[in-house]
Amino acid sequence: MAPAPAMLPAMPPDMLHDAAASLWRHGYARLPGLLPPRLHRPLARRLLQLRQAGIPPVGIFRDDAAWRAAAQVMPVATHFLGFRCAMLPNLWAMALLPGRLGSHGGARGWPPHVDYQGLSAVDGKVPYAVSLSFWLALSDAGPDNACMHVRPQVGLRDGTPVHGTAIALPARAGDVLMWRQDLPHWGGRMTRRARGPRLSIALEFQDAGWPPLDEPLLDPQAPPPFAERLRLIGRQRQKYRHISAPQKR
Repeated sequence: MAPAPAMLPAMPPDMLHDAAASLWRHGYARLPGLLPPRLHRPLARRLLQLRQAGIPPVGIFRDDAAWRAAAQVMPVATHFLGFRCAMLPNLWAMALLPGRLGSHGGARGWPPHVDYQGLSAVDGKVPYAVSLSFWLALSDAGPDNACMHVRPQVGLRDGTPVHGTAIALPARAGDVLMWRQDLPHWGGRMTRRARGPRLSIALEFQDAGWPPLDEPLLDPQAPPPFAERLRLIGRQRQKYRHISAPQKR
């Protein structure tokens, strides 16, 4: 029996329309308040606990709460990628603390990169996505505490996206940012004016009708067993060692 279609989480009726318009015009979109407090608050507390214990933030994916948050995003990903949507095993998490609390001042997010250098979307009169990234804000993030930055898409040249000047994307706890995987983006830097941490997780999805960008493909609405989560985390930690390179993979 085929699985039941994912139900979209409650959201204003214009949110998906506005997100689609922004995604195809600029390469990114905002989904304000997609994660309710019952999801983002426990994850924020857990990320801080991991950070303070010296455990890599990606360890958050051992917890059921991380998979519940991913399941909240899955219907939106399915809306844009189609019924064959699947989650990639590229699990990302970050806990940046202000200088007073962190290991050093001026902590910053990852440098400029794209999540996938291959075909991420097919542009045209009826564009469609092949793969998308979702960045989940678990705390407020602004220019003073390392919010995300992107170079928006400003047009096409011979079918290839052209990107403009960098902009900051402030977010409130519970907001979700999404972007094409060929969109340049990066994390900002903590300043002396930072009043709180920047806590986040990021997820990647693809249309599984295309060859897998990575394996195994996952369904967050049917999370893997604990032993498999540990295996995925262990494998993912190897990728973090190369994060200073221009690309994630």
